[in-house]
Amino acid sequence: MLALCAAIACSRASRAGKPLEPLRGDSVWLTDGVGRAEAGIEETLSRFGCAAVFLPARSLAASPAGWAGRDRPPPARPLSRVPVVLVLESSEDPLAGAEEKAGKEFGRILAREIAAVLSRASAFGPVRGVHLDIPFSASTAAAHAAALTEARSRLSHLLSREGDPVTRLAREVPVTVSMRRPPPTEEKEREAVRALASRSDGLVAFVFGDDNSADPAFIDSLGKAWWAGYASATTGLVRKKSGESGLPVPESALDALTDDPRTELLHGVPWDEERGLEFTLRATQNLSSPGVALSPGDSVVFAAPSLADMLGRFRSDTSGRRFARGHVVVFAGGAESDRLFPISALADVLTGRLAVPDLNAWTAAEGSRLLRVAAENRSPHASAVSRIENWVEVDLAPARVGDVEVGGFDRWEAYDENGRPVSPGRATRVRLYETLVAPLERFEPARLRVRGKLPAPCCRLRIHLRPAAGGEIATAWALPGAAAPGANPSPSP
Repeated sequence: MLALCAAIACSRASRAGKPLEPLRGDSVWLTDGVGRAEAGIEETLSRFGCAAVFLPARSLAASPAGWAGRDRPPPARPLSRVPVVLVLESSEDPLAGAEEKAGKEFGRILAREIAAVLSRASAFGPVRGVHLDIPFSASTAAAHAAALTEARSRLSHLLSREGDPVTRLAREVPVTVSMRRPPPTEEKEREAVRALASRSDGLVAFVFGDDNSADPAFIDSLGKAWWAGYASATTGLVRKKSGESGLPVPESALDALTDDPRTELLHGVPWDEERGLEFTLRATQNLSSPGVALSPGDSVVFAAPSLADMLGRFRSDTSGRRFARGHVVVFAGGAESDRLFPISALADVLTGRLAVPDLNAWTAAEGSRLLRVAAENRSPHASAVSRIENWVEVDLAPARVGDVEVGGFDRWEAYDENGRPVSPGRATRVRLYETLVAPLERFEPARLRVRGKLPAPCCRLRIHLRPAAGGEIATAWALPGAAAPGANPSPSP
């Protein structure tokens, strides 16, 4: 999205003093870089005309010797078609608690680190900008403005050889900064934020997800090209039985944890614009899964942004804003399979496709007393996390339910012909529940043993889902393949 640049110029245009127009559009930001499993990422990005991809290139951290950076891994192969914005990041404010005059000294470090980022540009692809994702507060904004001023004045002198590619990039590419907080209440602090913005070539204002709360109106008033930023990832944190907080849990662990019979789902905060959905998965036994290890009573608290709210804000956050250039959607994980909301789902949204799961279910009889029920989500869109909203139901009448092995589903319930819950021996319907229907998930078939003879043809199905992006999917009873029970149903409000 962010072809971020307010003044990107090739060397010829730079010599002529004629800056290019700022790039516009929608971009993605990959906080974990391009994983080896994402060889086709440029094809995915090209589906919606992605203006740029933000990639972490270097991380700043404090050390006994002071602040210093370390390189982040580049893609296995440099990108060739999508412009790249290299990100210099820090998890802490380097100037927290420091005096304003410390900004100039940090500016020397910043210049060195930007040069280090640009020296690796060829490993990432066609670089069109450097982005500083470095936290600051109202009280440190003035020091950061001084640091950026110092860094920019030093960059053109850091490397002396005329024509050196790093020197050229340092002079040509725009330097942009992140803003994540609402405007300060004190005018002096507002002026400091304005000063920091003025030293940059543009801004990414994070307006949604995590603890982000930048104000679009204030950002637009700063007079710089800017892009609205959206954190789309679900985040997890271990909470020990003792109440202590443990390690963070990656989004990629969520599907396996919801499928694990050793966890129980406890809902906390419901969907709302500020926090999305917060829910807890508690371990009932010792559990070890990729990315997490739990003892009985330990929990993982997940916070999932409301995708419906995020998508609804795309237009409202930037509509009518003079300097808004588009959106940046931030993704965690090193592969599409790690994400509850993958890049391919964003591509569908931005090209006008339905943002709903496409669950196709089918049955296969083995003799007259055994039925297999399978399902597959054929879309990159997930369901919401729920114990009761996502299910496939099969009608066995006139046969009765004997035994059920759930396969890849989470649990089952039995109903009579009128839809009333009954004991299995009296039931003619089986409802198979799935807590989370993940993008492109394929379910191992459930095995249903019945009493009596299965109907011919066999067997009617219906599906109910709550899409993560909002709405509801409820299909009518139909034979598999006869009325396509999972064929792109429209969500109801």
